[in-house]
Amino acid sequence: LEDLAVALEASGCAVCPSSTLIRAHENKVFFEMLRQYAGSQPFRQIKSWWYGTYEEFKAAAGELPYPVLIKRPDGSMSRGVSLAGDRSEAEKIARKIMSTRNGRLKIRDLFRWLKHKNYVRESWKRGKMVVQEFIPGLKNDYKILVFGSKYYVLYRRVKEGDFRASGQGLLEYRRELPDGLLDFAERCFVTFKSPHASFDIGFDGSGFYLFETQYVCFGTYTLENSPFFFTRSEGDWVCVEQRSALEEAYAESLAWYFGK
Repeated sequence: LEDLAVALEASGCAVCPSSTLIRAHENKVFFEMLRQYAGSQPFRQIKSWWYGTYEEFKAAAGELPYPVLIKRPDGSMSRGVSLAGDRSEAEKIARKIMSTRNGRLKIRDLFRWLKHKNYVRESWKRGKMVVQEFIPGLKNDYKILVFGSKYYVLYRRVKEGDFRASGQGLLEYRRELPDGLLDFAERCFVTFKSPHASFDIGFDGSGFYLFETQYVCFGTYTLENSPFFFTRSEGDWVCVEQRSALEEAYAESLAWYFGK
């Protein structure tokens, strides 16, 4: 699908979602690159780093602002996300995540090392990995699904003694939201052209932080179970007391997107 999307765009077609967003799906490393190089200011509220080999990470590990979050490039529901309190813990997590389990590759590399003078062996730990700034003291985050002009918000509490809100099941729908939350989500949404998106957003009382986002495939629990949604009306946010059908919301978001 990614190959097809790139080929169609190269021929002048408009692809929805774009090949860029298709590549970013289940690819947190690539998304962090987008956050840094192509994202708007809200995307860059939180610092992140990415690494392609364990050796590269180890060389930079001493400069990281511990504690930090370490993430595999794929996964959902907080799977593959770890909190490292110091360098030693971070290196232990990184060795596991970045390990390249390929015996044939190692044998071939050893043979080349023996055969060729001054041959530099390839890294045997080169799984991609993301390191993200840790925002302390958060008691919750917000899962926000956007379908066209409709915003669905789910309040997710952090379990006592944990640092993750995703996957804990401590969920609420709240009509009262922090001032600026929907504005922040809207700015994130318009950064990349798409009919719908999913955002994980944190709020520490003074600032908003975008932890993760998906534009292609994501869970729809937040929409399907919400008794209301938010939308702009004459420039202001209003809460519409109405349940939504996923199929209708999906079709409406496409019509909204192509209409714009």
